[in-house]
Amino acid sequence: MVVVESTYGDRQHEDLQSLQRFEDAIIRTAQRGGMVILPSFAVDRTEVILFHLCQLRQARRIPDVPVSVASPMALASLEADRRLAQCSSVRGAVPKGGH
Repeated sequence: MVVVESTYGDRQHEDLQSLQRFEDAIIRTAQRGGMVILPSFAVDRTEVILFHLCQLRQARRIPDVPVSVASPMALASLEADRRLAQCSSVRGAVPKGGH
């Protein structure tokens, strides 16, 4: 699975139907031995996609396939979020486990 940068407007993606289609597409593609390529806005969208992938994997609802993120900016942002979460003086400002 590859997550790449993309900006595409004002679409909503967090409803249950969208998440189910996301899950179904991953399962179908993995069963065929294919590669899932997920366009994602560099910072927030990548984090949301990785969060949902993690949740689906932990629930064993999708196969445990390798995930690569092809966005240095998104990776730097995720690292900054990780470091911020470890900072006790701002812990209350960091969301816990969801978006």
